[in-house]
Amino acid sequence: MIKLLILFILILFVLVFIPIPLKIKMNYSNKTFSLKIYNLNVIDKINLKHNKPPLEGKKKSSSLINNFKVNLKSLKKLKFKPHIKIKVKLIYGLDDAAYTAITYGLIPTLITFIFALIKNIFVVKKKEIKIKPVFNCFYFNLEISSIIYISLAKVIYMYIKLFKHS
Repeated sequence: MIKLLILFILILFVLVFIPIPLKIKMNYSNKTFSLKIYNLNVIDKINLKHNKPPLEGKKKSSSLINNFKVNLKSLKKLKFKPHIKIKVKLIYGLDDAAYTAITYGLIPTLITFIFALIKNIFVVKKKEIKIKPVFNCFYFNLEISSIIYISLAKVIYMYIKLFKHS
């Protein structure tokens, strides 16, 4: 009986405190979006060109933005954040080579802004960004793959902190 109790406590300790890697891969190409978690298709080939977003009132969007700001401020103050390794591969092209070159110069600024937002929620351990322009044709392919190391204790800690502020 004592051996079972010790085994249960050991398994509980491993599940709560040892980080578990969560592998997520998103791909957007030719107006189709796919999301895979551990190579299992969560969302597979949803055609986005026919979907139109519903019209919502300004009150819902403003309260949603305010709620997001409050949660983001509380997440910045967290001591224990989950770790993330992220790879971004972007292949794009606009019809005009000049527009493609201009956007190629602007993309690093956008990436810096996005990673500043990601650093509020995660501790970025490794980031790899590959951008390849394709000139004189319209093409867009975005692939994001990441591994998030998260433990149950960190999830509970983050939930309690967010619950206190909201």
